[in-house]
Amino acid sequence: MENNVIKFSGPRDLTNYLNGAQDLVDNIPSLSAIIKTSNLISVGCSCKKRQKKDTANETYCNVLNNYLTKEDQGKIKEKLGNPTKIIFNFHNENTQQDETTLTIE
Repeated sequence: MENNVIKFSGPRDLTNYLNGAQDLVDNIPSLSAIIKTSNLISVGCSCKKRQKKDTANETYCNVLNNYLTKEDQGKIKEKLGNPTKIIFNFHNENTQQDETTLTIE
């Protein structure tokens, strides 16, 4: 197996991938919460955009850390072609730094 790493840079990046992987969302329903909050970022008044980004990041971290079973992680890894590592990052607006929320190896 080739040593490769796949990185997602946040909820929007993961949502962009999941929009083409409906079978994965069907098998792991909790992923739909990430899609829903990510899609809401650009809807409505821009005055709440930062709050919507924070909500999307919180949902992303919560789902990845608390709702994905090892079996779910295995399904994601298999769907991505069994990379060596999958890293789920996000940009923390409060600290202005990129942070890792989950790594699947």
